[in-house]
Amino acid sequence: MVLDEIPYAEIASEVGVTISGVNQRVRQLRRAGKLPPVKYVDHKWAIPWTIATEHQKNRVAMYLRWLSRTAQGDEILQENRNTALRWAQTLVDENRDVDYDRDAPPNDLSKQGGFFLREADPENWHLKMVLDKAKAGVLKNKKR
Repeated sequence: MVLDEIPYAEIASEVGVTISGVNQRVRQLRRAGKLPPVKYVDHKWAIPWTIATEHQKNRVAMYLRWLSRTAQGDEILQENRNTALRWAQTLVDENRDVDYDRDAPPNDLSKQGGFFLREADPENWHLKMVLDKAKAGVLKNKKR
């Protein structure tokens, strides 16, 4: 299991220290070269909107990040990847697309609001583009 996949709260509880203590130790080990550096993945192509703070942890944003990570060859939990792929494929099959407006009220897609569904425009189908890139990322990773 990769350290970054274990919640720091779980490590802190098991070892008997604070979450802050775990965080400090991980940073020390990274600086000393004993842990690999954090790999930051840019999701701006998959989430091109400026997302309000209250919508950052939204399910839609999370799925789009998982699809982005998959497209970029980042390994994520298979269950998370498959959930995001199924979610996106279902919407694409229904000729739907996701969009974002920070002032959009809560709706069927997003209990917090912000994200919403709209009819897909074949010329500018955002979710289909993200899904296609994620599928290509899955295929590329299988060939390794």
